Amino acid sequence: MLFSIAKPASLILFASASLAFPSKHGATKCPDQRAFDDFVKTLYVEKEVDAAFNKYVSPTFVNHDPNLPAGTTEQAFLNEIFPNVNITLERTLFQGDYGFVFIVVDGAPAPNDTSEIMDLWRIKDGKMQELWESLETLPAGFSI
Repeated sequence: MLFSIAKPASLILFASASLAFPSKHGATKCPDQRAFDDFVKTLYVEKEVDAAFNKYVSPTFVNHDPNLPAGTTEQAFLNEIFPNVNITLERTLFQGDYGFVFIVVDGAPAPNDTSEIMDLWRIKDGKMQELWESLETLPAGFSI
């Protein structure tokens, strides 16, 4: 199951609504969407955590992930795990003030694990303001 029951159902609605309705910005990308696209490339494809966070994450960033270890920032957590994982960017969507990222991560949380992760970022003025995340770890040997 991709979506954890602990995560808001609104994430599912967001994803389906984004597929059904065109962007309010039309064919031309708005500045927030361009910033989001570059943030996604820098963070998830290039795995340049510090560069992505320093340029695109607000100083007042709020992470709504209850699974993040206490006292750990998202940036520190990603810096720790990203060198040891392979990330496949499956899909991104952008609608209004929200960007959706769906990735498959091989090697997390344990070396032989595969996880499906959905990140929902709220963006304002080119900066990531909030993050909601849903993670599902697949059993060892399970293929997608």
